[in-house]
Amino acid sequence: MDQILSKNEVDALLSAVNEGIVATEDEKDIDPTVVRSLDLTSQDRISRQRLPGVESLAVKTANRIRTLFAGLFRRPMSVTLRDTELVKFGEILSGLGGYAVINLIKLYPLHGSSMLVIEPDLFLSMITLLFGGKRAEHVPRKGPELTPIEARMARKLTKEILEQIEYAFEGVVKLDSKYINTEVIPRFAPIAITTDLCLQIKLRVELDEERSGDILLVIPYSALDPIKDKLKTLAKNEESLDANWRNAMLSLLVGVDTDVWAELGRTEMRVQDLLELQVGDVLLLDTALGQPAKLFLEGRPKYRGLPVKKKGMLAFKIDGAIKGDEE
Repeated sequence: MDQILSKNEVDALLSAVNEGIVATEDEKDIDPTVVRSLDLTSQDRISRQRLPGVESLAVKTANRIRTLFAGLFRRPMSVTLRDTELVKFGEILSGLGGYAVINLIKLYPLHGSSMLVIEPDLFLSMITLLFGGKRAEHVPRKGPELTPIEARMARKLTKEILEQIEYAFEGVVKLDSKYINTEVIPRFAPIAITTDLCLQIKLRVELDEERSGDILLVIPYSALDPIKDKLKTLAKNEESLDANWRNAMLSLLVGVDTDVWAELGRTEMRVQDLLELQVGDVLLLDTALGQPAKLFLEGRPKYRGLPVKKKGMLAFKIDGAIKGDEE
Protein backbone atom coordinates (compact mmCIF):
# COMPACT_ATOMS: atom_id res chain seq x y z
CA MET A 1 0.00 0.00 0.00
CA ASP A 2 3.00 2.32 0.60
CA GLN A 3 3.81 2.30 -3.14
CA ILE A 4 0.41 3.71 -4.18
CA LEU A 5 0.62 7.41 -5.09
CA SER A 6 -1.73 9.84 -3.43
CA LYS A 7 -3.94 12.19 -5.46
CA ASN A 8 -1.57 15.13 -4.83
CA GLU A 9 1.44 13.07 -5.95
CA VAL A 10 -0.32 12.01 -9.15
CA ASP A 11 -1.28 15.64 -9.93
CA ALA A 12 2.30 16.76 -9.32
CA LEU A 13 3.68 14.05 -11.61
CA LEU A 14 1.27 14.94 -14.43
CA SER A 15 2.13 18.61 -14.08
CA ALA A 16 5.86 17.82 -14.27
CA VAL A 17 5.35 15.77 -17.43
CA ASN A 18 3.40 18.59 -19.09
CA GLU A 19 6.09 21.15 -18.20
CA GLY A 20 8.89 18.93 -19.49
CA ILE A 21 10.54 18.51 -16.11
CA VAL A 22 10.09 14.73 -16.29
CA ALA A 23 11.38 13.18 -19.49
CA THR A 24 9.22 10.72 -21.40
CA GLU A 25 10.07 8.26 -24.15
CA ASP A 26 10.63 9.99 -27.47
CA GLU A 27 8.36 8.93 -30.28
CA LYS A 28 10.15 7.00 -32.98
CA ASP A 29 10.90 9.25 -35.90
CA ILE A 30 9.39 8.11 -39.17
CA ASP A 31 11.76 8.43 -42.08
CA PRO A 32 9.76 9.99 -44.93
CA THR A 33 12.22 8.56 -47.46
CA VAL A 34 11.44 4.97 -46.49
CA VAL A 35 8.84 3.32 -48.72
CA ARG A 36 6.33 1.17 -46.85
CA SER A 37 4.58 -1.63 -48.73
CA LEU A 38 0.79 -1.79 -48.68
CA ASP A 39 -1.09 -4.83 -49.99
CA LEU A 40 -4.27 -3.47 -51.56
CA THR A 41 -5.45 -6.99 -52.34
CA SER A 42 -5.44 -8.08 -48.70
CA GLN A 43 -8.85 -9.30 -47.55
CA ASP A 44 -8.12 -9.33 -43.79
CA ARG A 45 -10.37 -6.34 -43.14
CA ILE A 46 -13.25 -7.94 -45.03
CA SER A 47 -13.03 -11.03 -42.83
CA ARG A 48 -14.37 -9.02 -39.91
CA GLN A 49 -17.53 -8.21 -41.81
CA ARG A 50 -20.58 -10.25 -42.75
CA LEU A 51 -21.80 -10.29 -46.31
CA PRO A 52 -25.30 -8.78 -46.34
CA GLY A 53 -28.13 -10.88 -47.73
CA VAL A 54 -26.26 -14.18 -47.52
CA GLU A 55 -27.93 -15.47 -44.37
CA SER A 56 -31.43 -15.40 -45.87
CA LEU A 57 -30.16 -17.34 -48.91
CA ALA A 58 -28.50 -19.85 -46.59
CA VAL A 59 -31.74 -20.36 -44.65
CA LYS A 60 -33.63 -20.94 -47.90
CA THR A 61 -30.95 -23.43 -48.96
CA ALA A 62 -31.29 -25.34 -45.68
CA ASN A 63 -35.07 -25.49 -46.07
CA ARG A 64 -34.82 -26.74 -49.65
CA ILE A 65 -32.28 -29.44 -48.71
CA ARG A 66 -34.46 -30.54 -45.78
CA THR A 67 -37.35 -31.11 -48.17
CA LEU A 68 -35.03 -32.92 -50.59
CA PHE A 69 -33.70 -35.30 -47.93
CA ALA A 70 -37.18 -36.03 -46.59
CA GLY A 71 -38.11 -37.28 -50.06
CA LEU A 72 -34.86 -39.16 -50.72
CA PHE A 73 -34.66 -40.96 -47.39
CA ARG A 74 -38.43 -41.30 -46.83
CA ARG A 75 -38.15 -39.94 -43.30
CA PRO A 76 -38.14 -36.51 -41.64
CA MET A 77 -34.68 -35.02 -41.07
CA SER A 78 -33.36 -31.86 -39.53
CA VAL A 79 -31.30 -29.53 -41.73
CA THR A 80 -30.49 -26.21 -40.06
CA LEU A 81 -28.16 -23.31 -40.74
CA ARG A 82 -25.20 -23.32 -38.34
CA ASP A 83 -23.26 -20.33 -39.63
CA THR A 84 -22.36 -18.13 -42.58
CA GLU A 85 -18.93 -16.55 -42.40
CA LEU A 86 -15.98 -15.33 -44.41
CA VAL A 87 -12.98 -17.55 -43.68
CA LYS A 88 -9.54 -17.94 -45.23
CA PHE A 89 -9.40 -20.96 -47.49
CA GLY A 90 -6.43 -22.37 -45.61
CA GLU A 91 -8.44 -22.43 -42.39
CA ILE A 92 -11.27 -24.26 -44.14
CA LEU A 93 -8.87 -26.91 -45.42
CA SER A 94 -7.36 -27.33 -41.96
CA GLY A 95 -10.82 -27.83 -40.48
CA LEU A 96 -11.56 -30.66 -42.93
CA GLY A 97 -8.72 -32.80 -41.60
CA GLY A 98 -7.11 -35.41 -43.80
CA TYR A 99 -10.25 -36.76 -45.44
CA ALA A 100 -13.61 -35.41 -46.59
CA VAL A 101 -16.07 -35.90 -49.41
CA ILE A 102 -15.27 -32.76 -51.43
CA ASN A 103 -17.40 -32.19 -54.51
CA LEU A 104 -15.99 -29.57 -56.89
CA ILE A 105 -18.72 -27.54 -58.59
CA LYS A 106 -19.29 -24.49 -60.75
CA LEU A 107 -22.06 -21.98 -60.11
CA TYR A 108 -22.38 -19.83 -63.22
CA PRO A 109 -22.33 -16.77 -63.43
CA LEU A 110 -20.10 -16.85 -60.31
CA HIS A 111 -16.40 -16.85 -61.15
CA GLY A 112 -14.18 -19.89 -60.77
CA SER A 113 -14.99 -23.09 -58.91
CA SER A 114 -16.64 -23.76 -55.57
CA MET A 115 -17.04 -26.86 -53.47
CA LEU A 116 -19.73 -28.75 -51.61
CA VAL A 117 -18.27 -30.73 -48.72
CA ILE A 118 -20.00 -33.58 -46.86
CA GLU A 119 -18.42 -34.89 -43.66
CA PRO A 120 -17.29 -38.52 -44.16
CA ASP A 121 -19.35 -40.09 -41.35
CA LEU A 122 -22.45 -38.24 -42.48
CA PHE A 123 -21.90 -39.30 -46.09
CA LEU A 124 -21.47 -42.98 -45.18
CA SER A 125 -24.57 -42.89 -42.98
CA MET A 126 -26.56 -41.36 -45.82
CA ILE A 127 -25.35 -44.15 -48.14
CA THR A 128 -26.52 -46.71 -45.59
CA LEU A 129 -30.01 -45.17 -45.48
CA LEU A 130 -30.24 -44.89 -49.26
CA PHE A 131 -29.52 -48.60 -49.62
CA GLY A 132 -32.17 -49.68 -47.14
CA GLY A 133 -30.37 -49.49 -43.81
CA LYS A 134 -32.78 -49.32 -40.89
CA ARG A 135 -30.76 -46.69 -39.09
CA ALA A 136 -27.86 -44.39 -39.84
CA GLU A 137 -24.96 -46.58 -38.76
CA HIS A 138 -21.29 -45.79 -39.23
CA VAL A 139 -19.77 -47.96 -41.95
CA PRO A 140 -16.13 -48.93 -41.20
CA ARG A 141 -13.68 -48.42 -44.03
CA LYS A 142 -9.99 -49.02 -44.65
CA GLY A 143 -8.98 -45.86 -46.43
CA PRO A 144 -10.04 -42.48 -47.82
CA GLU A 145 -10.70 -43.72 -51.34
CA LEU A 146 -14.32 -43.92 -52.45
CA THR A 147 -15.66 -47.10 -53.97
CA PRO A 148 -17.26 -46.80 -57.41
CA ILE A 149 -20.72 -46.98 -55.81
CA GLU A 150 -19.84 -44.31 -53.24
CA ALA A 151 -18.41 -42.05 -55.95
CA ARG A 152 -21.59 -42.48 -58.00
CA MET A 153 -23.76 -41.66 -54.96
CA ALA A 154 -21.63 -38.60 -54.16
CA ARG A 155 -22.22 -37.33 -57.69
CA LYS A 156 -25.95 -38.04 -57.46
CA LEU A 157 -26.34 -36.34 -54.06
CA THR A 158 -24.33 -33.33 -55.19
CA LYS A 159 -26.45 -32.83 -58.29
CA GLU A 160 -29.65 -33.08 -56.23
CA ILE A 161 -28.34 -30.54 -53.71
CA LEU A 162 -27.18 -28.19 -56.48
CA GLU A 163 -30.70 -28.13 -57.87
CA GLN A 164 -31.99 -26.98 -54.48
CA ILE A 165 -29.27 -24.31 -54.28
CA GLU A 166 -30.43 -22.98 -57.64
CA TYR A 167 -33.98 -22.66 -56.31
CA ALA A 168 -32.77 -20.94 -53.11
CA PHE A 169 -30.71 -18.35 -55.04
CA GLU A 170 -33.25 -17.66 -57.80
CA GLY A 171 -34.47 -14.48 -56.05
CA VAL A 172 -30.97 -12.99 -56.48
CA VAL A 173 -29.42 -14.68 -59.50
CA LYS A 174 -30.29 -17.48 -61.91
CA LEU A 175 -27.57 -20.04 -61.22
CA ASP A 176 -26.48 -22.64 -63.74
CA SER A 177 -24.72 -25.25 -61.61
CA LYS A 178 -22.37 -27.96 -62.82
CA TYR A 179 -20.80 -30.92 -61.02
CA ILE A 180 -17.08 -31.34 -61.85
CA ASN A 181 -15.69 -34.21 -59.78
CA THR A 182 -15.27 -35.55 -56.24
CA GLU A 183 -12.05 -35.46 -54.24
CA VAL A 184 -11.34 -36.93 -50.82
CA ILE A 185 -8.00 -35.22 -50.03
CA PRO A 186 -8.51 -31.51 -49.18
CA ARG A 187 -5.24 -30.37 -50.77
CA PHE A 188 -6.47 -31.73 -54.11
CA ALA A 189 -9.36 -29.23 -54.15
CA PRO A 190 -7.59 -25.94 -54.98
CA ILE A 191 -10.52 -23.61 -55.60
CA ALA A 192 -8.49 -20.72 -54.09
CA ILE A 193 -5.10 -20.02 -52.53
CA THR A 194 -4.82 -20.50 -48.78
CA THR A 195 -4.86 -16.76 -47.97
CA ASP A 196 -7.98 -16.01 -50.02
CA LEU A 197 -11.26 -15.42 -48.24
CA CYS A 198 -14.15 -17.74 -48.95
CA LEU A 199 -17.80 -17.63 -48.04
CA GLN A 200 -18.57 -20.71 -45.94
CA ILE A 201 -22.20 -21.74 -45.45
CA LYS A 202 -22.36 -24.47 -42.83
CA LEU A 203 -25.49 -26.63 -42.58
CA ARG A 204 -26.15 -29.13 -39.79
CA VAL A 205 -27.82 -32.38 -40.85
CA GLU A 206 -29.32 -34.66 -38.19
CA LEU A 207 -30.24 -38.06 -39.60
CA ASP A 208 -31.45 -39.38 -36.25
CA GLU A 209 -30.68 -38.99 -32.56
CA GLU A 210 -27.31 -40.72 -32.93
CA ARG A 211 -25.90 -39.61 -36.28
CA SER A 212 -25.38 -36.06 -37.52
CA GLY A 213 -22.83 -34.03 -39.45
CA ASP A 214 -22.17 -30.91 -41.49
CA ILE A 215 -22.50 -29.99 -45.14
CA LEU A 216 -20.38 -27.03 -46.27
CA LEU A 217 -20.89 -24.82 -49.28
CA VAL A 218 -17.64 -22.96 -49.93
CA ILE A 219 -17.51 -20.13 -52.49
CA PRO A 220 -14.44 -17.89 -53.00
CA TYR A 221 -15.20 -14.32 -51.99
CA SER A 222 -13.91 -13.00 -55.32
CA ALA A 223 -16.36 -15.29 -57.14
CA LEU A 224 -19.27 -13.35 -55.66
CA ASP A 225 -18.43 -10.14 -57.56
CA PRO A 226 -21.31 -10.54 -60.06
CA ILE A 227 -23.94 -10.64 -57.29
CA LYS A 228 -22.51 -8.51 -54.44
CA ASP A 229 -24.71 -5.53 -55.34
CA LYS A 230 -27.76 -7.79 -55.58
CA LEU A 231 -26.99 -9.24 -52.14
CA LYS A 232 -26.87 -5.74 -50.67
CA THR A 233 -30.17 -4.89 -52.38
CA LEU A 234 -31.67 -8.11 -50.98
CA ALA A 235 -30.61 -7.14 -47.46
CA LYS A 236 -32.18 -3.68 -47.81
CA ASN A 237 -35.38 -5.15 -49.24
CA GLU A 238 -35.62 -7.58 -46.31
CA GLU A 239 -35.29 -4.72 -43.84
CA SER A 240 -38.02 -2.85 -45.73
CA LEU A 241 -40.23 -5.95 -45.77
CA ASP A 242 -39.75 -6.41 -42.02
CA ALA A 243 -40.80 -2.82 -41.39
CA ASN A 244 -43.79 -3.11 -43.73
CA TRP A 245 -44.86 -6.38 -42.10
CA ARG A 246 -44.60 -4.84 -38.63
CA ASN A 247 -46.66 -1.81 -39.66
CA ALA A 248 -49.27 -4.03 -41.32
CA MET A 249 -49.60 -6.14 -38.18
CA LEU A 250 -49.94 -3.05 -36.00
CA SER A 251 -52.66 -1.66 -38.25
CA LEU A 252 -54.57 -4.94 -37.89
CA LEU A 253 -54.08 -5.17 -34.14
CA VAL A 254 -55.34 -1.67 -33.37
CA GLY A 255 -58.72 -2.59 -34.86
CA VAL A 256 -59.21 -5.77 -32.83
CA ASP A 257 -62.04 -5.73 -30.24
CA THR A 258 -61.02 -6.88 -26.75
CA ASP A 259 -62.92 -7.65 -23.55
CA VAL A 260 -62.01 -5.28 -20.71
CA TRP A 261 -63.51 -5.22 -17.21
CA ALA A 262 -62.63 -3.98 -13.75
CA GLU A 263 -62.83 -6.13 -10.62
CA LEU A 264 -63.88 -4.05 -7.60
CA GLY A 265 -63.49 -6.92 -5.17
CA ARG A 266 -64.48 -10.46 -4.23
CA THR A 267 -66.50 -12.21 -1.53
CA GLU A 268 -67.46 -15.76 -0.57
CA MET A 269 -71.03 -16.86 0.14
CA ARG A 270 -72.85 -20.07 0.96
CA VAL A 271 -75.33 -21.30 -1.61
CA GLN A 272 -78.16 -20.77 0.90
CA ASP A 273 -77.20 -17.10 1.41
CA LEU A 274 -76.92 -16.66 -2.35
CA LEU A 275 -80.44 -18.00 -2.86
CA GLU A 276 -81.82 -15.62 -0.20
CA LEU A 277 -80.42 -12.43 -1.81
CA GLN A 278 -83.01 -9.70 -2.39
CA VAL A 279 -83.07 -6.31 -4.04
CA GLY A 280 -81.37 -3.78 -1.78
CA ASP A 281 -79.02 -6.25 -0.04
CA VAL A 282 -75.41 -5.07 0.30
CA LEU A 283 -72.47 -7.41 -0.31
CA LEU A 284 -69.27 -6.87 1.66
CA LEU A 285 -66.22 -7.18 -0.60
CA ASP A 286 -62.61 -7.94 0.36
CA THR A 287 -61.39 -4.60 -1.04
CA ALA A 288 -61.06 -1.70 1.41
CA LEU A 289 -62.28 1.76 0.50
CA GLY A 290 -59.58 3.53 -1.49
CA GLN A 291 -57.67 0.29 -2.19
CA PRO A 292 -56.67 -0.10 -5.88
CA ALA A 293 -58.79 -2.43 -8.00
CA LYS A 294 -57.66 -4.45 -11.01
CA LEU A 295 -58.45 -3.89 -14.68
CA PHE A 296 -58.55 -7.09 -16.73
CA LEU A 297 -57.73 -7.40 -20.43
CA GLU A 298 -58.90 -10.64 -22.05
CA GLY A 299 -59.02 -12.32 -18.64
CA ARG A 300 -55.59 -11.22 -17.43
CA PRO A 301 -54.92 -8.38 -14.95
CA LYS A 302 -53.03 -5.59 -16.71
CA TYR A 303 -53.59 -2.36 -14.74
CA ARG A 304 -54.45 -1.20 -11.24
CA GLY A 305 -56.50 1.85 -10.41
CA LEU A 306 -59.59 3.26 -8.69
CA PRO A 307 -63.25 3.52 -9.68
CA VAL A 308 -64.22 7.16 -10.25
CA LYS A 309 -67.08 9.16 -11.70
CA LYS A 310 -66.64 11.23 -14.86
CA LYS A 311 -69.26 13.09 -16.86
CA GLY A 312 -71.95 11.40 -14.85
CA MET A 313 -70.65 7.92 -15.71
CA LEU A 314 -68.75 5.36 -13.70
CA ALA A 315 -65.13 5.19 -14.85
CA PHE A 316 -61.80 3.60 -13.94
CA LYS A 317 -58.71 5.70 -13.34
CA ILE A 318 -55.49 3.80 -14.13
CA ASP A 319 -52.67 4.32 -11.62
CA GLY A 320 -50.13 1.82 -12.95
CA ALA A 321 -49.42 -1.37 -14.80
CA ILE A 322 -49.38 -4.82 -13.19
CA LYS A 323 -46.16 -6.75 -13.76
CA GLY A 324 -46.16 -10.44 -14.60
CA ASP A 325 -45.05 -11.53 -11.13
CA GLU A 326 -47.85 -9.50 -9.55
CA GLU A 327 -50.66 -11.28 -11.35
